[in-house]
Amino acid sequence: TAEIDEELEKRMALAQQAAQQALQIDPENEDALYEYAFHLTDEEERYTTWTKAIEIQPLGTFSLYERGLLLMRQHKWEEALDDLVRFIRTYKGHVEAQIAIAQIIDHYDQMVEASPDDASARKLRAKALQNMGRYEEAGLDWAYVIKLSPGDPKLYQARAGTFTAAYDHNKALTNLNKAIHID
Repeated sequence: TAEIDEELEKRMALAQQAAQQALQIDPENEDALYEYAFHLTDEEERYTTWTKAIEIQPLGTFSLYERGLLLMRQHKWEEALDDLVRFIRTYKGHVEAQIAIAQIIDHYDQMVEASPDDASARKLRAKALQNMGRYEEAGLDWAYVIKLSPGDPKLYQARAGTFTAAYDHNKALTNLNKAIHID
């Protein structure tokens, strides 16, 4: 196994060197930025490099996935969810990204369990559930949050978004009308 580890280390060093050379030729090469960041050990530098790659290629880049995982490790759940959802819109069948989003939902479940009347935890969970296509559960969270703050038009707008995603346009319009009449 020591030989395998040594060989793996050599190959990773070669991949890092190849990515650096590609970036010298074209600093805007999204694939090279992704590969370069993947081999970095400093998390802040990884984040910055993946962010640059995402700016170059905003959709459909694996840098979104890797940055999302990095943000999860840093407990930046909402930012991680945003990256992973953007990634999964392009790579719908990406199982690891779906698992990562499920882990974020589990985190929000724990937050809600610890503090059931915490509206912010329920909002975050509703957003995550909606993005996973679990509209009924998301709708229940929005209903609970609206019950806590019935005068907040943004909550009705958010719930309208869930109904729109679920193709329930009548309920979406009803919620948008409520939001308009509160303002």
